[in-house]
Amino acid sequence: MSTVPYPIDWSVPYLPDCSRNRLRKHLREMSGHWPGWEEFPWYLTRTLHRHVDGPPADWDHLHTRFWVTGLAATILLKGKFEDRNAVLDLLVEHEVQFVGVMRHLIADQIRWCLIFRKLDRLPDCAKWGADTEYNEQGLAERRQSFREGVDQAISEFIRVLNVAAVTKDKGERLAGQPLKIWLSGAHMPEVVEVPVLVREEQGHVFLRPHPKVSSRFLCRRQPVPRIEVTPVAREELISEVRDQRSEDGHDKAQSAQEMDADEIARRTAIATVEMAMRLDDNPRLNQPTHCTVLGMYMRDNLTVRKIAAKCRCSHATVVNRKKRLEKVIGMPLDALKVNAQAFAAAEKVVNDGRARNIYRKGLKDS
Repeated sequence: MSTVPYPIDWSVPYLPDCSRNRLRKHLREMSGHWPGWEEFPWYLTRTLHRHVDGPPADWDHLHTRFWVTGLAATILLKGKFEDRNAVLDLLVEHEVQFVGVMRHLIADQIRWCLIFRKLDRLPDCAKWGADTEYNEQGLAERRQSFREGVDQAISEFIRVLNVAAVTKDKGERLAGQPLKIWLSGAHMPEVVEVPVLVREEQGHVFLRPHPKVSSRFLCRRQPVPRIEVTPVAREELISEVRDQRSEDGHDKAQSAQEMDADEIARRTAIATVEMAMRLDDNPRLNQPTHCTVLGMYMRDNLTVRKIAAKCRCSHATVVNRKKRLEKVIGMPLDALKVNAQAFAAAEKVVNDGRARNIYRKGLKDS
Protein backbone atom coordinates (compact mmCIF):
# COMPACT_ATOMS: atom_id res chain seq x y z
CA MET A 1 0.00 0.00 0.00
CA SER A 2 1.05 3.59 -0.62
CA THR A 3 -0.46 6.94 0.29
CA VAL A 4 -1.20 9.23 -2.65
CA PRO A 5 -3.36 12.34 -3.13
CA TYR A 6 -6.53 11.41 -5.01
CA PRO A 7 -8.61 14.16 -6.70
CA ILE A 8 -12.24 14.76 -5.84
CA ASP A 9 -13.25 15.86 -9.33
CA TRP A 10 -16.83 15.67 -10.63
CA SER A 11 -15.92 15.85 -14.31
CA VAL A 12 -16.02 12.81 -16.61
CA PRO A 13 -13.03 12.46 -18.98
CA TYR A 14 -14.44 11.65 -22.42
CA LEU A 15 -12.23 9.20 -24.28
CA PRO A 16 -10.57 10.34 -27.54
CA ASP A 17 -12.87 9.83 -30.56
CA CYS A 18 -15.65 8.98 -28.13
CA SER A 19 -18.69 7.34 -29.72
CA ARG A 20 -22.06 6.23 -28.40
CA ASN A 21 -20.84 2.65 -27.91
CA ARG A 22 -17.57 3.68 -26.25
CA LEU A 23 -19.48 5.95 -23.86
CA ARG A 24 -21.87 3.09 -23.06
CA LYS A 25 -18.87 0.89 -22.19
CA HIS A 26 -17.43 3.68 -20.00
CA LEU A 27 -20.80 4.01 -18.23
CA ARG A 28 -20.82 0.28 -17.41
CA GLU A 29 -17.46 0.68 -15.68
CA MET A 30 -18.63 3.68 -13.65
CA SER A 31 -21.99 2.13 -12.74
CA GLY A 32 -20.16 -0.40 -10.55
CA HIS A 33 -19.79 2.36 -7.95
CA TRP A 34 -23.54 2.49 -7.37
CA PRO A 35 -24.23 -0.09 -4.63
CA GLY A 36 -28.03 0.06 -4.84
CA TRP A 37 -30.35 1.12 -2.03
CA GLU A 38 -29.91 -2.01 0.07
CA GLU A 39 -26.12 -1.66 0.09
CA PHE A 40 -26.05 2.14 0.08
CA PRO A 41 -23.47 3.58 2.56
CA TRP A 42 -26.07 5.33 4.68
CA TYR A 43 -23.48 7.12 6.84
CA LEU A 44 -23.01 9.46 3.87
CA THR A 45 -26.43 11.01 4.41
CA ARG A 46 -25.10 13.03 7.35
CA THR A 47 -22.41 14.67 5.17
CA LEU A 48 -24.32 15.10 1.91
CA HIS A 49 -25.89 18.34 3.13
CA ARG A 50 -22.43 19.96 3.03
CA HIS A 51 -22.57 19.69 -0.76
CA VAL A 52 -25.13 22.49 -0.66
CA ASP A 53 -22.28 24.91 0.12
CA GLY A 54 -19.28 23.25 -1.50
CA PRO A 55 -17.08 20.15 -1.67
CA PRO A 56 -14.81 19.73 1.39
CA ALA A 57 -11.79 17.48 0.92
CA ASP A 58 -12.28 14.34 2.98
CA TRP A 59 -12.95 10.64 2.47
CA ASP A 60 -16.73 10.90 2.87
CA HIS A 61 -16.92 13.30 -0.06
CA LEU A 62 -14.63 11.14 -2.18
CA HIS A 63 -16.99 8.25 -1.44
CA THR A 64 -19.93 10.51 -2.31
CA ARG A 65 -18.33 11.41 -5.64
CA PHE A 66 -17.98 7.71 -6.52
CA TRP A 67 -21.56 7.01 -5.42
CA VAL A 68 -23.08 9.90 -7.41
CA THR A 69 -20.96 8.91 -10.45
CA GLY A 70 -22.20 5.32 -10.23
CA LEU A 71 -25.79 6.43 -9.75
CA ALA A 72 -25.69 8.79 -12.74
CA ALA A 73 -24.10 6.11 -14.94
CA THR A 74 -26.70 3.53 -13.84
CA ILE A 75 -29.53 5.93 -14.70
CA LEU A 76 -28.07 6.59 -18.17
CA LEU A 77 -27.88 2.83 -18.79
CA LYS A 78 -31.24 1.80 -17.31
CA GLY A 79 -33.39 4.93 -16.96
CA LYS A 80 -36.62 5.34 -18.93
CA PHE A 81 -35.49 7.89 -21.52
CA GLU A 82 -37.65 8.78 -24.52
CA ASP A 83 -34.69 8.16 -26.84
CA ARG A 84 -31.62 6.88 -25.01
CA ASN A 85 -29.45 6.95 -28.17
CA ALA A 86 -30.29 10.62 -28.72
CA VAL A 87 -29.29 11.35 -25.11
CA LEU A 88 -25.97 9.46 -25.49
CA ASP A 89 -25.25 11.37 -28.72
CA LEU A 90 -25.98 14.62 -26.88
CA LEU A 91 -23.51 13.69 -24.12
CA VAL A 92 -20.78 12.87 -26.65
CA GLU A 93 -21.36 15.95 -28.82
CA HIS A 94 -21.36 18.46 -25.96
CA GLU A 95 -19.17 16.41 -23.55
CA VAL A 96 -21.84 16.92 -20.92
CA GLN A 97 -20.58 16.53 -17.35
CA PHE A 98 -23.61 14.52 -16.30
CA VAL A 99 -22.19 13.68 -12.85
CA GLY A 100 -22.17 17.40 -12.08
CA VAL A 101 -25.81 17.65 -13.20
CA MET A 102 -26.77 14.75 -10.92
CA ARG A 103 -24.85 16.25 -8.00
CA HIS A 104 -26.46 19.65 -8.50
CA LEU A 105 -29.98 18.17 -8.55
CA ILE A 106 -29.38 16.07 -5.42
CA ALA A 107 -27.90 19.07 -3.57
CA ASP A 108 -30.88 21.17 -4.68
CA GLN A 109 -33.27 18.51 -3.39
CA ILE A 110 -31.41 18.41 -0.06
CA ARG A 111 -31.62 22.21 0.17
CA TRP A 112 -35.38 22.06 -0.38
CA CYS A 113 -35.71 19.34 2.26
CA LEU A 114 -33.79 21.42 4.83
CA ILE A 115 -35.93 24.52 4.17
CA PHE A 116 -39.23 22.63 4.10
CA ARG A 117 -38.53 20.78 7.37
CA LYS A 118 -36.80 23.76 9.01
CA LEU A 119 -33.61 21.77 9.62
CA ASP A 120 -30.00 22.95 9.71
CA ARG A 121 -28.60 19.59 8.59
CA LEU A 122 -29.78 16.41 6.88
CA PRO A 123 -30.86 13.72 9.39
CA ASP A 124 -28.45 10.81 9.68
CA CYS A 125 -29.73 7.52 8.22
CA ALA A 126 -27.06 5.31 9.84
CA LYS A 127 -27.61 3.16 12.93
CA TRP A 128 -24.69 4.63 14.87
CA GLY A 129 -26.00 8.22 14.77
CA ALA A 130 -25.96 10.53 17.76
CA ASP A 131 -29.72 10.04 18.16
CA THR A 132 -30.03 8.18 21.47
CA GLU A 133 -33.68 7.41 20.78
CA TYR A 134 -32.80 5.36 17.73
CA ASN A 135 -35.37 2.78 16.65
CA GLU A 136 -35.93 0.72 13.51
CA GLN A 137 -39.09 2.60 12.53
CA GLY A 138 -37.41 6.00 12.80
CA LEU A 139 -34.44 4.77 10.78
CA ALA A 140 -36.74 3.38 8.06
CA GLU A 141 -38.61 6.70 7.87
CA ARG A 142 -35.37 8.68 7.49
CA ARG A 143 -34.13 6.39 4.74
CA GLN A 144 -37.46 6.49 2.92
CA SER A 145 -37.48 10.28 3.09
CA PHE A 146 -33.97 10.41 1.64
CA ARG A 147 -34.89 7.96 -1.13
CA GLU A 148 -37.87 10.08 -2.10
CA GLY A 149 -35.63 13.14 -2.37
CA VAL A 150 -33.08 11.37 -4.57
CA ASP A 151 -35.86 9.80 -6.68
CA GLN A 152 -37.15 13.32 -7.35
CA ALA A 153 -33.65 14.39 -8.38
CA ILE A 154 -33.44 11.36 -10.71
CA SER A 155 -36.74 12.33 -12.36
CA GLU A 156 -35.43 15.87 -12.95
CA PHE A 157 -32.15 14.44 -14.31
CA ILE A 158 -34.00 12.34 -16.90
CA ARG A 159 -36.28 15.26 -17.82
CA VAL A 160 -33.35 17.67 -18.34
CA LEU A 161 -31.51 15.27 -20.66
CA ASN A 162 -34.69 14.33 -22.56
CA VAL A 163 -35.45 17.99 -23.31
CA ALA A 164 -31.82 18.85 -24.11
CA ALA A 165 -31.66 15.99 -26.62
CA VAL A 166 -34.57 17.29 -28.74
CA THR A 167 -34.24 21.10 -28.56
CA LYS A 168 -31.75 23.41 -30.24
CA ASP A 169 -32.50 26.38 -27.98
CA LYS A 170 -29.86 26.09 -25.24
CA GLY A 171 -31.28 29.16 -23.51
CA GLU A 172 -34.52 27.38 -22.66
CA ARG A 173 -34.98 27.18 -18.90
CA LEU A 174 -35.64 23.87 -17.19
CA ALA A 175 -35.71 23.12 -13.45
CA GLY A 176 -34.64 26.70 -12.76
CA GLN A 177 -31.58 26.76 -15.07
CA PRO A 178 -30.96 27.36 -18.81
CA LEU A 179 -30.04 24.21 -20.74
CA LYS A 180 -26.57 25.58 -21.41
CA ILE A 181 -25.93 25.49 -17.65
CA TRP A 182 -27.02 21.84 -17.45
CA LEU A 183 -24.85 20.94 -20.46
CA SER A 184 -21.80 22.42 -18.70
CA GLY A 185 -22.42 20.29 -15.61
CA ALA A 186 -24.28 22.89 -13.55
CA HIS A 187 -21.28 24.82 -12.17
CA MET A 188 -18.76 22.04 -11.58
CA PRO A 189 -16.90 22.48 -8.27
CA GLU A 190 -13.15 22.92 -8.15
CA VAL A 191 -10.90 19.89 -7.90
CA VAL A 192 -9.65 19.14 -4.39
CA GLU A 193 -7.41 16.29 -3.22
CA VAL A 194 -7.66 13.85 -0.34
CA PRO A 195 -4.90 11.44 0.83
CA VAL A 196 -5.84 7.79 0.34
CA LEU A 197 -4.19 4.38 0.66
CA VAL A 198 -3.87 2.45 -2.60
CA ARG A 199 -3.78 -1.36 -2.60
CA GLU A 200 -3.63 -3.87 -5.46
CA GLU A 201 -5.52 -7.12 -4.91
CA GLN A 202 -5.65 -9.78 -7.65
CA GLY A 203 -5.52 -7.28 -10.48
CA HIS A 204 -7.98 -4.87 -8.85
CA VAL A 205 -7.03 -1.52 -7.31
CA PHE A 206 -8.78 -0.30 -4.16
CA LEU A 207 -8.75 3.02 -2.32
CA ARG A 208 -8.98 3.11 1.47
CA PRO A 209 -9.05 6.09 3.86
CA HIS A 210 -5.87 7.40 5.43
CA PRO A 211 -5.25 5.74 8.85
CA LYS A 212 -6.25 8.91 10.70
CA VAL A 213 -9.61 8.88 8.92
CA SER A 214 -9.97 5.11 9.38
CA SER A 215 -9.99 5.57 13.15
CA ARG A 216 -13.24 7.58 12.79
CA PHE A 217 -14.99 4.58 11.26
CA LEU A 218 -13.66 2.31 14.01
CA CYS A 219 -14.99 4.67 16.67
CA ARG A 220 -18.39 4.50 14.94
CA ARG A 221 -18.19 0.69 15.08
CA GLN A 222 -18.31 0.63 11.29
CA PRO A 223 -16.06 -1.31 8.88
CA VAL A 224 -13.43 0.83 7.18
CA PRO A 225 -14.81 1.34 3.64
CA ARG A 226 -12.94 0.88 0.41
CA ILE A 227 -13.57 1.92 -3.20
CA GLU A 228 -12.57 0.01 -6.32
CA VAL A 229 -11.28 2.30 -9.06
CA THR A 230 -12.32 1.80 -12.67
CA PRO A 231 -9.90 0.50 -15.33
CA VAL A 232 -9.80 3.98 -16.88
CA ALA A 233 -8.26 5.52 -13.72
CA ARG A 234 -6.25 2.44 -12.73
CA GLU A 235 -3.16 2.90 -14.93
CA GLU A 236 -2.71 6.57 -14.01
CA LEU A 237 -3.12 5.82 -10.30
CA ILE A 238 -0.65 2.91 -10.30
CA SER A 239 1.85 5.05 -12.22
CA GLU A 240 1.59 7.73 -9.53
CA VAL A 241 2.14 5.12 -6.79
CA ARG A 242 5.26 3.82 -8.54
CA ASP A 243 6.63 7.34 -8.94
CA GLN A 244 6.13 7.98 -5.22
CA ARG A 245 7.86 4.71 -4.29
CA SER A 246 10.82 5.55 -6.52
CA GLU A 247 11.16 8.96 -4.82
CA ASP A 248 10.65 7.88 -1.20
CA GLY A 249 12.14 4.40 -1.41
CA HIS A 250 9.94 1.32 -1.79
CA ASP A 251 10.96 -0.40 1.44
CA LYS A 252 10.43 2.72 3.55
CA ALA A 253 6.98 3.49 2.09
CA GLN A 254 5.89 -0.15 2.32
CA SER A 255 6.97 -0.58 5.94
CA ALA A 256 5.26 2.68 6.94
CA GLN A 257 1.96 1.59 5.41
CA GLU A 258 2.21 -1.87 6.99
CA MET A 259 2.62 -0.13 10.35
CA ASP A 260 -0.52 1.89 9.64
CA ALA A 261 -2.43 -1.28 8.73
CA ASP A 262 -1.18 -3.03 11.89
CA GLU A 263 -2.28 -0.09 14.03
CA ILE A 264 -5.77 -0.15 12.49
CA ALA A 265 -6.02 -3.92 13.12
CA ARG A 266 -4.84 -3.45 16.73
CA ARG A 267 -7.44 -0.75 17.45
CA THR A 268 -10.17 -2.80 15.79
CA ALA A 269 -9.37 -5.85 17.92
CA ILE A 270 -9.25 -3.88 21.19
CA ALA A 271 -12.57 -2.13 20.43
CA THR A 272 -14.20 -5.49 19.60
CA VAL A 273 -13.05 -7.15 22.85
CA GLU A 274 -14.19 -4.15 24.92
CA MET A 275 -17.67 -4.24 23.35
CA ALA A 276 -17.93 -7.99 24.03
CA MET A 277 -17.02 -7.37 27.68
CA ARG A 278 -19.80 -4.79 28.00
CA LEU A 279 -22.30 -7.38 26.78
CA ASP A 280 -21.01 -9.82 29.42
CA ASP A 281 -21.74 -7.40 32.28
CA ASN A 282 -25.27 -8.83 32.44
CA PRO A 283 -25.36 -11.05 35.63
CA ARG A 284 -28.15 -13.20 34.15
CA LEU A 285 -26.02 -14.25 31.19
CA ASN A 286 -25.32 -17.99 31.02
CA GLN A 287 -22.24 -19.66 29.59
CA PRO A 288 -20.73 -19.30 27.09
CA THR A 289 -20.14 -15.55 27.36
CA HIS A 290 -19.77 -13.27 24.36
CA CYS A 291 -16.04 -12.96 25.08
CA THR A 292 -15.67 -16.74 25.07
CA VAL A 293 -17.44 -17.10 21.73
CA LEU A 294 -15.53 -14.17 20.25
CA GLY A 295 -12.17 -15.53 21.41
CA MET A 296 -12.80 -19.03 20.07
CA TYR A 297 -14.07 -17.66 16.76
CA MET A 298 -11.35 -15.05 16.17
CA ARG A 299 -8.33 -16.34 18.09
CA ASP A 300 -8.80 -20.11 17.76
CA ASN A 301 -10.50 -20.01 14.33
CA LEU A 302 -13.19 -22.47 15.45
CA THR A 303 -16.51 -22.87 13.65
CA VAL A 304 -19.84 -22.26 15.39
CA ARG A 305 -20.49 -26.01 15.71
CA LYS A 306 -17.05 -26.66 17.22
CA ILE A 307 -17.55 -23.83 19.71
CA ALA A 308 -20.92 -25.31 20.74
CA ALA A 309 -19.36 -28.75 21.20
CA LYS A 310 -16.45 -27.39 23.23
CA CYS A 311 -18.68 -25.26 25.47
CA ARG A 312 -21.26 -28.06 25.78
CA CYS A 313 -24.13 -25.82 24.74
CA SER A 314 -26.60 -25.73 21.90
CA HIS A 315 -25.71 -24.55 18.42
CA ALA A 316 -28.45 -21.88 18.68
CA THR A 317 -26.82 -20.38 21.80
CA VAL A 318 -23.53 -19.79 20.00
CA VAL A 319 -25.32 -18.39 16.95
CA ASN A 320 -27.25 -16.03 19.24
CA ARG A 321 -24.04 -14.80 20.92
CA LYS A 322 -22.39 -14.29 17.52
CA LYS A 323 -25.35 -12.35 16.10
CA ARG A 324 -25.52 -10.15 19.20
CA LEU A 325 -21.81 -9.36 18.85
CA GLU A 326 -22.20 -8.51 15.16
CA LYS A 327 -25.14 -6.23 15.89
CA VAL A 328 -23.17 -4.28 18.51
CA ILE A 329 -19.97 -4.17 16.44
CA GLY A 330 -21.86 -3.12 13.32
CA MET A 331 -20.34 -5.67 10.94
CA PRO A 332 -19.98 -9.46 10.47
CA LEU A 333 -17.13 -11.01 12.45
CA ASP A 334 -15.72 -12.38 9.20
CA ALA A 335 -15.33 -8.78 7.96
CA LEU A 336 -12.88 -7.95 10.78
CA LYS A 337 -9.44 -7.88 9.18
CA VAL A 338 -7.72 -9.05 12.38
CA ASN A 339 -5.51 -12.13 12.61
CA ALA A 340 -5.41 -14.51 15.57
CA GLN A 341 -2.15 -13.08 16.96
CA ALA A 342 -3.42 -9.48 16.92
CA PHE A 343 -6.66 -10.58 18.57
CA ALA A 344 -4.84 -12.46 21.35
CA ALA A 345 -2.71 -9.36 21.99
CA ALA A 346 -5.86 -7.21 22.19
CA GLU A 347 -7.41 -9.57 24.75
CA LYS A 348 -4.29 -9.24 26.89
CA VAL A 349 -4.30 -5.44 26.68
CA VAL A 350 -7.99 -5.16 27.61
CA ASN A 351 -7.76 -7.71 30.44
CA ASP A 352 -4.65 -6.00 31.87
CA GLY A 353 -6.42 -2.64 31.74
CA ARG A 354 -9.50 -4.03 33.49
CA ALA A 355 -7.33 -5.64 36.20
CA ARG A 356 -5.61 -2.32 36.88
CA ASN A 357 -8.96 -0.57 37.21
CA ILE A 358 -10.25 -3.20 39.67
CA TYR A 359 -7.05 -2.92 41.74
CA ARG A 360 -7.31 0.87 41.91
CA LYS A 361 -10.98 0.70 42.81
CA GLY A 362 -10.19 -1.74 45.67
CA LEU A 363 -7.54 0.61 47.03
CA LYS A 364 -9.98 3.52 46.90
CA ASP A 365 -12.74 1.58 48.70
CA SER A 366 -10.37 0.38 51.44
